Amino acid sequence: MKMTQLSGRLGVIGLTLALAGCAGTEQPAAPEAVATLTATAIPTQAILAPTLPPITATTVANLAPTALPAPTEIVPPTAAPADPNQPGGSGGPSMTINPGIGEPGDVIVVTGSGFVAGEKLQFHWNVADDKAPTGPVYYETTADANGTFNVPLIVPPADKWPGGPPTDRSLIQLRVTAESMGFNFKRYNFTYVKRFDPNAVAPSATPEPPTVTPTP
Repeated sequence: MKMTQLSGRLGVIGLTLALAGCAGTEQPAAPEAVATLTATAIPTQAILAPTLPPITATTVANLAPTALPAPTEIVPPTAAPADPNQPGGSGGPSMTINPGIGEPGDVIVVTGSGFVAGEKLQFHWNVADDKAPTGPVYYETTADANGTFNVPLIVPPADKWPGGPPTDRSLIQLRVTAESMGFNFKRYNFTYVKRFDPNAVAPSATPEPPTVTPTP
């Protein structure tokens, strides 16, 4: 019994020593590596401010807005002078008739402008030839305060036409004269156009008598 207890105690002592020996031979842990950061210097570059030229009176003058050129005057084209011998032509006084076609005895309206205010105007029927002399006075009137006139006139009957009785498309000339125009005149031609008469019946052809054949 005593030997057993002694053996147990020796075993405990031996285990204790063994554990102590293990604890005494434990190696210390290696120190952890510590990263070292080295700061690198960044080169710097000086930024220079732009150098501006000094502001002078010349500089201010150059900055002023440039004046726009003066507008070019546009001259409208000049119309060619009208032939005073043309119907209703300008070049001073003028005259027109309406209508300009018809038959002998028709009433037309004659208008004019550009005459001297209050002057006497005379109308003449002539052959349609500008070189022919002016015929007798057919009608007289007076220009108004504006130098214009508007009068109705009757076309001469066929037996009174200068140059003889008219045929279809014949011309007769109306002239107006005034003291302010001297020996000149204004004229307008009237054309004889025969009207169509819907009531006129064309003559029918005379039938030929039947041919009688004698009986043998």
